[in-house]
Amino acid sequence: MNLDMISDVSVWGSLLVICALSSVHLTIHHWRFLNGPAATHWLSISAGTALAYVFAYLMPKLAIIQDKLAPTADASVGFLRQHAYLLALAGLLTYFGLSRITAAGPSQVTDERVFHNRVVLLQLIGYCLYSAQLGYLVTELSQPGFASYTLVTVILCLHLMGINHHLHHTFPVAYLGLLRYAYTAALFCGWLAGVMTANVGLFIMLTTTFVAGGIIITALREELPKEGESHSIAFYVSVVLSTAAILTAQSLQQS
Repeated sequence: MNLDMISDVSVWGSLLVICALSSVHLTIHHWRFLNGPAATHWLSISAGTALAYVFAYLMPKLAIIQDKLAPTADASVGFLRQHAYLLALAGLLTYFGLSRITAAGPSQVTDERVFHNRVVLLQLIGYCLYSAQLGYLVTELSQPGFASYTLVTVILCLHLMGINHHLHHTFPVAYLGLLRYAYTAALFCGWLAGVMTANVGLFIMLTTTFVAGGIIITALREELPKEGESHSIAFYVSVVLSTAAILTAQSLQQS
């Protein structure tokens, strides 16, 4: 397969994935099954697929980033040159802080003055960065193809389902009026950065490690809510099946 064909598959395939992810941002308020009796099953599946994605795909990618940082980083990043995983910890703590700030407030924020609400602004900034990084990661598949893009679409859509359901439930006015559009724009910005950048820069590598920590705590937040609001069997099954699917796809790419 020539390079031009690979490039076309990568650009158009990744764009279709981004469109699918955007549809989650834009239409989650219409997903009535998330408010029904099976909601706990679906949210636990969302958490399980996210954790499988982190530990079966993203963490190995971070190991590669760590190797790239060591010879290329200059003195200005000194300590992180040897400890890039600390950024994943920083990301975990940052998004944990966002979830704690949200939990400390009212169960629903219905103030229409979006830009006057500190909590809403934090969610806007934090999850725009999150969405942009996911958009960029979609362009980073080593072997783009139908199977790879289908797998990424399913796993990331399930993951975003849990995040967006939580945000829409907590900030219904802000989510419908602003947040969903901002997250969608961030997705496309991340995707554009991926398709227009030939070499992965230092900033992108560092933000990838940062957002990985955010994905971990976001997934755990969906699986560790109040008692009775999660479903352990659905969580375990989704972790096993998603991990198996990711490893199988990776082995097929390498063969």
